[in-house]
This record gives sequence, C-alpha cells and structure tokens, in this order.
Amino acid sequence: MTLTIEFSNVPELMGQLQQFLSTGKTAPAPALITEKVIPETEAAVVVAPEPIAPAPAAAISFAALSKAAAKLLDAGKRAELLDLLQRFGVQAMTNLEKTQYAAFAAELSQLGAEI
Repeated sequence: MTLTIEFSNVPELMGQLQQFLSTGKTAPAPALITEKVIPETEAAVVVAPEPIAPAPAAAISFAALSKAAAKLLDAGKRAELLDLLQRFGVQAMTNLEKTQYAAFAAELSQLGAEI
C-alpha cells in the first residue's frame, strides 16, 4: 500500500490552520484533500520469503544426534532430554524413526545442543 500526500495550495492550508488555532473553527475548505489511486500494476508487490525448511532427515545421522544429546547430559540437562524423548513418544533415541531425526535435532538445538 502506498500513501501519497500532496499539498497543492500551501498558503490556503496555512490560512485554514491559523484560523483554526485562533478560533477553534475552520471555514469550509474547497478540495484541499485529493486522492490519487495507484493502479494495481504500479503498486508494490510484497513477496513473503519462503520459510527455511529443516535439514532433510538423511542429512542428520544418529551419531550426530547421540553426540548432541551426550553434550546436553554433560551440561546437566537430563530432565529436559527425557522430556523431549517423551514428547517424541519414545523411551530412547534408538526408538526414533529416521523421519523424526530432523525435528528431534531442531529440538536439541533449542535446548542448546550443537548439531
């Protein structure tokens, strides 16, 4: 959306403003405001950026997940890791499906792991 304001008769506008400031009232102003419609072909088109997709499951190995989880355990985040496993519906990382690796890796990253 583009909004363009154009003042074509500044002295008349100033006179109206001075009258308002001194009396609190204004005289009718003939066509001080005009509207210009920009044709759609000239209007700016905003394109939303595509969301960044998580890495494909094949790109994340079980070894990388295990290494990241071990570092979280070393950092004292055992409870958070157990909660994450529960949210994925598994008791151990070995029970994760390969299709879950990318999402699990993203969650590990949010807990502070480097993958």
